Amino acid sequence: MKKVLLFLLIPTALLAQEITPKPETSNEHSWAIKFNPLQAVDVFAFPTLTIGVEKRINRWFSLNAEAGYQCYKIEDDPKIVIYKQRGFKVNVEARSYVISMLNPNATKKASGLFVGLQPFLRRNQYTADDARYLPENHEIKFVDVFGVRKTSYGLNVSVGYQKATRHFIFEPYFAAGYMYRDIKNSGSGTYNDNSVYIQEYEEFNVSYDDSEESGHTGNLTLGIRFGYIF
Repeated sequence: MKKVLLFLLIPTALLAQEITPKPETSNEHSWAIKFNPLQAVDVFAFPTLTIGVEKRINRWFSLNAEAGYQCYKIEDDPKIVIYKQRGFKVNVEARSYVISMLNPNATKKASGLFVGLQPFLRRNQYTADDARYLPENHEIKFVDVFGVRKTSYGLNVSVGYQKATRHFIFEPYFAAGYMYRDIKNSGSGTYNDNSVYIQEYEEFNVSYDDSEESGHTGNLTLGIRFGYIF
């Protein structure tokens, strides 16, 4: 996770430093640190504690980098655990502030309505289970247990509005786009209603499918960021 954060933040900071013009005044603040509380209850992917930084390049353009880590369970594990619940998300956003671009005299800072391009990467894992029945006797119930690992990456178009005071930011946003998702399931075995671990029966209809498939799909996300300008 530390390597991912360094890979994400260092190039962003270097690029921002390279193309940032000289401040208009010595009191100008061009960095902001943000917290995204809605990502802690993300229903589109998985919840993470997410923080980010934004570097203002000029009044109409900025770079935003964000990373989150899942450090708590969203539901109870099955009786047999293959993969512990964990995951991370990272994204970098090139952002244009529309009002500042169309009317440079409207504001002296990068704020207001914005549109951005946001490449992203997500990776998580967990253990899933599913009730099964033997084909010849539907009264005998077993539980199929399997591990799930997902890697997703893609590109979003984001739209939001940033309300900024001298030192604080309020920023609701919405993003939609393309995502490729790679899902790998690994089976372990089954256990019966008495939690007794058993070997899989050959006739046991096991698909190791968590109602999702690898491939191309759409992506939706939304959130509200609160930040501090420095």
